[in-house]
Amino acid sequence: MITKFKIAAGAAVAFAALASTSAHAADATADARAQILTAVNVSVAAGSVLDFGKVAADANGGTVVLAAATGARTCTGVTCVGTSSAVTFNITGETGETVGVTIPTGNITLTHTAGAGTGTMTLSSLTNTTSGNAVVLAAGANPFSVGGTITLGANQASGVYNGQFTVSVDYQ
Repeated sequence: MITKFKIAAGAAVAFAALASTSAHAADATADARAQILTAVNVSVAAGSVLDFGKVAADANGGTVVLAAATGARTCTGVTCVGTSSAVTFNITGETGETVGVTIPTGNITLTHTAGAGTGTMTLSSLTNTTSGNAVVLAAGANPFSVGGTITLGANQASGVYNGQFTVSVDYQ
């Protein structure tokens, strides 16, 4: 009989311990939130093009460096005439947010599309007018410009050369 009493007493103590555990339970409630930003967009400004202008080729070739900030060019080993311009892009998005700007780091091929002869030339070393490749967006369009370097080969065929490159923007 004492054994039955001990078992019954032990079971009662174990049940009481389980029941008393829930007396010490607590709950907390947390808030959840998300802020949705206006979609970021980048576009080429109306009529804007990366234009190295007219360049006279010679037997040695050379380079033309076009400054992103001013559109001015430095011609080495070749003669440049006429006007040139950097290309301007506009970014729009959520005012006050920071947007990262990515421009190509490799070479872009410009292909002969009009005039006598055939050939290609290289566009490289693209630069832009953003500070640290980032822009803090103001209301409206947020412009930045891109320049770069073209390399002419010896006796580069005369004519018009065209190519394209892509810039990307994204919130940081």
